[in-house]
Amino acid sequence: MIKKLILENFILIEKLELEFQKGLNVITGETGAGKSILIGAIDLVLGSSVRSDIAYQKELPVYIQADFSLEKMNPQLMNLIEDLELDVSDNELFFVKRITAQGKATSYINGLRVTNSVISKFRDILVDFHNQNDQQQLLKPEYQLDILDSYGGLISMRTEYNNILETIRAIEKEITLLTAEDKANREKAELYQYQINEIETMQLQDGEDEALEKELELLNHAEEILEYSSQLVNEVYDSESSIYDKLRKYTRGFGRFAEDNPSIMDVHKLLEECVILLDDLTSSVRMIPQEIARNPKRQTVVETRLNTINDLKSKYKVNTIRNILDYYQQISQEVSFREENNARISALKNNKDRLEKELKTVGEKLSVSRQKASNSLSSELEGQIRKLAMPASVFQIIIDKKANIQSTNQLEENDYSRNGFDSVRYLFSSNKGIDPKLLKEAVSGGELSRVMLAVKRVLSGYLQNRLIIFDEIDAGIGGKTADILSDIIHEMSLKHQIMCITHLSQIASAGENHILIHKDSSGAKTRTEIYSLNGEARINEIARMLSGSDSNIALRHAEELLKRKEWSQDGNKQKT
Repeated sequence: MIKKLILENFILIEKLELEFQKGLNVITGETGAGKSILIGAIDLVLGSSVRSDIAYQKELPVYIQADFSLEKMNPQLMNLIEDLELDVSDNELFFVKRITAQGKATSYINGLRVTNSVISKFRDILVDFHNQNDQQQLLKPEYQLDILDSYGGLISMRTEYNNILETIRAIEKEITLLTAEDKANREKAELYQYQINEIETMQLQDGEDEALEKELELLNHAEEILEYSSQLVNEVYDSESSIYDKLRKYTRGFGRFAEDNPSIMDVHKLLEECVILLDDLTSSVRMIPQEIARNPKRQTVVETRLNTINDLKSKYKVNTIRNILDYYQQISQEVSFREENNARISALKNNKDRLEKELKTVGEKLSVSRQKASNSLSSELEGQIRKLAMPASVFQIIIDKKANIQSTNQLEENDYSRNGFDSVRYLFSSNKGIDPKLLKEAVSGGELSRVMLAVKRVLSGYLQNRLIIFDEIDAGIGGKTADILSDIIHEMSLKHQIMCITHLSQIASAGENHILIHKDSSGAKTRTEIYSLNGEARINEIARMLSGSDSNIALRHAEELLKRKEWSQDGNKQKT
């Protein structure tokens, strides 16, 4: 519940510190006094948009603070507090909004600066705003379904359904993206696969082309090389008067005198080395025919292989086999990525099929639960509406299941809806013997206000404790209906804190706390003054609401009204 509201330089208020009580807090005042200022301040500090004309003195900043007592029995609220790691050792939540003269707004919760999106989460838990404009929401099927789900405790089930649906839609988006990507790359991938097959068939080895070029060079000149080899062996070693024999002759000749002269010794040693080198040379040359031979078949094979490799190089515009193998690795990765994409698409489709079955199960369960809740809710609402001076009223809730699901038992893509498989219709008739029609076709403005009040009354019994704000919900209501409305609002205040702007004396007299809004134009600048009324001041305000004056009759009537309400409320409290 809200405990205190502090305002500085807000609208027509210079400075205000106002305390609230449990139960029913009524706000009254003459037309134009600014009764909605307090509601507007609470709305603003809990995240609504900042207007440019809210400062009483434009050159000064605006300060709004709303203090709420902590409701520890509310798990949603406690989870939010834990997520933000707020210090709530005083069992209170302090919401503050500061607005500079330039219009820049900053928000805080217990001293921690937060965004409006964070504050809105607290707003949804702590406060339920209701004004005359909200009544039009009641005519919308989406809002009617929200009411039914709130009443039936089905919000968590619908959230589960929505989470599955969002996952399905995310999967569909990814499948579409991957499929489009696969389609765009299909021709390129097919070309890559052809090239991969072509390169793999070649079984290329790094450096193979260079080795084949050397081998072909030798095969092309094998006869010439063998001829050189034969001639060299013959001339150096085998023939008469060969070079080898001559060197041996001179080696022996100089060897006889080597010890006698150093120069001869040097010549002798060099000759010996030449003989040894010629031996090695001859041995090496004799090996050449074993390694190189005339082989036309091999020559043809090498030429064919080399031509094929060179054609491949030319095709891929590269210079070496290494370049081809690098390209092969690159396009293999591209093809592998496409294969992974296709596998991903297949896995996503399987997951989508599984989730659609799960969605259908949850959706069907939600439909059954809604049907059950609709019977109970329509009965409760009809009872509350009849209390509001419409005793012949009929109220029905019709659940419509999507025709395709009902007839085929299959889930099609156009059956997807964030609200499940159902649509809802509220039917209403206020006149005896008249068949109920769609609410928007059958209800008048005054009747719609009463239907909305009945909805709020029924739902209040199923909500966690919170502040419920009624901004002139009693418009167009008077007489006996006003007494009934007063009793209903007070009954709601036994569980929830109620803040109600009213022009009805019946409601004003039922409040535990009576706040008066008064506009003072006596000074240089108009300002709004706000008071908590007690005793004689409250009797005077009730008398004004009754007759517009403080005549003795009006004062006695006001006093009697307050006493009657006190007696009635004491009885209600004893019953509860």
